[in-house]
Amino acid sequence: MVEAGIAGNHGTVHARLLWADVAMRSKVMVAIALLIASATVVRSDPLQYVCFGEHTADLQYDSEKRAWSDQTLAHHKYVFRQLTKADHDSQSGKWWAVFDKHPGANWAFFEFGKIDPTPLAVCEDTSSDLGQDVACDRIIDDGAFNKVTRRFEISFRGSYVTQGFWEQLRLENPEAYEVLLAQGKAVDPSKPDDLFIEIGECKPGPAF
Repeated sequence: MVEAGIAGNHGTVHARLLWADVAMRSKVMVAIALLIASATVVRSDPLQYVCFGEHTADLQYDSEKRAWSDQTLAHHKYVFRQLTKADHDSQSGKWWAVFDKHPGANWAFFEFGKIDPTPLAVCEDTSSDLGQDVACDRIIDDGAFNKVTRRFEISFRGSYVTQGFWEQLRLENPEAYEVLLAQGKAVDPSKPDDLFIEIGECKPGPAF
């Protein structure tokens, strides 16, 4: 009798454990469904955003002092929008040749407030349900955007490293450097581009 009672208790405990496991699995499935539904809502967001720079860091080279130094840079506004068929059209798209080199690009960053502005970065929305980063390629600047947080980054990098390369070539092989400079294939190391990064958040903008 005792053994039967113990077996019965074990059966009850086992059933309870199975029920708890099923309940937990159900909660996990509901959570995943909510995440996917949330991501779907994000995807239906407006096709254009206005992005507001909130923090900026800038480095500029002083050719007289031969040194890099921090600079104060005003905050900027940008437009981040989905590209249209007209953008890719060779007849109506002003920058179609740029987009043609990036066939997968379906979004782009532009300066705010300008007519037919040059694209700063072209981007491809390859985000999954659980990963909402939009990958961008540089045209003028580097860009990054996240569809959930709507945070963005615009930056320009590489000048410091590039400057060192051309400075070394100019010192070690001045003749080759001058030939390349005359052909427009070299950079004057005394006049490198500024380095900067700007971060902020984007808000849905008006339809275009």
